[in-house]
Formats: sequence, C-alpha cells, structure tokens
Amino acid sequence: MNVRDFSLLVKKEYKRLNGARFFSERALLSAILEHFGFHRNAPLITPEQPIGEKETDMAEDLRKLLAGYPIQYYLGTEWFCGYEFAVAPEVLIPRPETQALAEKAAAVAEEKSTVFDFCCGSGCIGLSVLLKREDLFCRMYDLSDAALHLSRENCERLGLTKRCSIEKMDVLSDDAYEQVRKYKPSLIVSNPPYLTPEEMEKIDDNVKNEPAMALLGGADGLAFYRSLIHLSAKTGVDLLCEIGCNQKEGIEKLLKLQDLEYEFYQDDAGLDRIFYTQKIK
Repeated sequence: MNVRDFSLLVKKEYKRLNGARFFSERALLSAILEHFGFHRNAPLITPEQPIGEKETDMAEDLRKLLAGYPIQYYLGTEWFCGYEFAVAPEVLIPRPETQALAEKAAAVAEEKSTVFDFCCGSGCIGLSVLLKREDLFCRMYDLSDAALHLSRENCERLGLTKRCSIEKMDVLSDDAYEQVRKYKPSLIVSNPPYLTPEEMEKIDDNVKNEPAMALLGGADGLAFYRSLIHLSAKTGVDLLCEIGCNQKEGIEKLLKLQDLEYEFYQDDAGLDRIFYTQKIK
C-alpha cells in the first residue's frame, strides 16, 4: 500500500462510518499521516510513497478515530485563542466557543491585578488571558492532578511561569474563599463542569472519551455555579463563567438570590453562553 491507496481507504471508511460527525476527511487523513511521520500533504506531493510496515497500525488508528476518539487527543495538541496547547485524555479539550470567555476576561480584568481561573483544566483560559494582558497575574486551580500537570506544561511552553501560579484545590470547598481573601483577585473566571446526569447519557461518542469529572456539574448541572455565585457575592469579586446553552433560566434564579448585578452574553449561534456578575457598590 502507498500513500494514495491509504488516502482512498480513508475516503471510503470516512463515508461509510459518517466521519463528518467528528471532523473533516482532510483533518483525519492529515492527522494520521503526520502521526506516522509522513508529510500532511503526501497524497499530493508523494502519492506513490510506500506505507510499508506501518499499514496495519495506520488502519487501526483510522478505525479508532472514526469510532469517536478525539483527534485532539490523538495529536496531543489543540489551538485556542491563536496558541497551541498540549492536551491529554485526562483533561477536557479546549472548545472554540470558550475563546469568547478568555477574550471577555482579558477585556474586563482590572489593570495590574490578579485573576483566578477556577477548574483550569489545560490552562487554556487563564494562560490566554495572560497572553492578551501583559499586566496581569493569574492563579489557576483544579482538583485533577492530570489537569494541574497539563496546565504547568502549557504554562512553561508559553513562557508564562513568572506570571502564573497553579495549585490543587477543590473550588467547592471553603479553601476557595480563603484563597480569594488572601490574594484579592479582581476577577474569577471559570468554565466549570455543567452537564446533568441525563445530559451525560446523551453526549456524542467523541465527548464520551473526555473525563466525566470535567463535565458533570451535579444533579442539576448547577453545583459549581451555586458555589461560585455565592463566593462572588460574599467577597465582592467579579465572576465570569461559561454556561450550558440551556442554563440561563436556572442561573438567573441563583443570581437573583444574591446582591449582584449581572449580564449574559451570547455566542455566535445566538445562545446564552457567558454570564458576568459585578457586586453592587
């Protein structure tokens, strides 16, 4: 088998197994070729190049990806806010729609202040804020050891170690209040877990490969928001969060129980995706 033969196999299997659910045919082919040391444009440049003994492994990876294994985990990286971040199966994959959260955080954070990133995962939000605002310092928190390791890796590869602290903490615990009281951030930003158990049963096959710890937000999906909104009201620190597209009503009820001003922001699809709270002065 040569490169042309393999590209034809990809085309056939992509169509048969409805690969369009997950990624483009070109992205799939390029990912596998690069993973095995071929040029991503080999079908055009060197179509007669032999696959050799790699044929079996490449076909196996093709089946794995078409079964829903995320291409980002396969490649080990994902782009976010114009920067390449390392990703791993133990940590949530950065989403394009979450870029708006990082952009908004960079826009509203006070000058020369500290920003907290709760449930930091890969670190893509907090680190992107730092890349957009050279005057800020970010303290990032997560309960997952894998997430902390990945955040530190991304922090180092982006050259931000002097402007960032990464620590283990349960953001639902009293430790969150103690950290806010101690470091006095101007803003807390978070993309916390927000799916319900019922929604977890219906997620796409590729999302099932991502860690449940980063997806499940309690019985009603609002457990983290309940805690974060209370923390914002108690400390007077502004709060900026991503939410599920059907959660505005539930979150608005929580916000109205506290003495907070708030706004919702929509994504490109017109869905309420971010809320921003400010303490009434």
